[in-house]
Amino acid sequence: MRNMLFMGLSEKISSKDRYMLKVMLDDASDKAIKDLSQSMDSLKLKSSWIGLIFGLLFGFMGVDRFYKGNMGLGVLKLSLFILMWIIYFGIGQGHLDVEYQVFSIILYFIIFLWGIIDLFLVFIGIKRDNLVKIKEFLTFNDVKNSSSFSFESKEQLDVQPIKAKTTKEG
Repeated sequence: MRNMLFMGLSEKISSKDRYMLKVMLDDASDKAIKDLSQSMDSLKLKSSWIGLIFGLLFGFMGVDRFYKGNMGLGVLKLSLFILMWIIYFGIGQGHLDVEYQVFSIILYFIIFLWGIIDLFLVFIGIKRDNLVKIKEFLTFNDVKNSSSFSFESKEQLDVQPIKAKTTKEG
């Protein structure tokens, strides 16, 4: 079951992370592996190829970033695209002063270069996000299913202690 799961998940992550996935699957409990295989759809792993296609076709509008889950960057790309069109077609209706034309061309090149760079960043980023989702799922299920796990040491929790505020009255 682990090998079949590995084969199915390995296409969703980068080739350099496949060894890490293999180790994570080998170290996971049988219950966590069973839970993972039954809940593959609920993990919502994304396809890096769909992200690449969105980037090629609609990357200048931020669709690739929206698909990846980076809403802030998607909104920023879409806003720059809309601003470029408003400046070029809205203000002068095609007849712009030289300053507006230069600004519009600069925005066009920024959007174009950002789109080219994002082809790689989104493709790789989706694969990394998928690996993180798998790791979090296995870690959560191993912790949840382990009867020997105790929350007594803060190293196991990987959190910093919360300092209580003291107030002096009077």
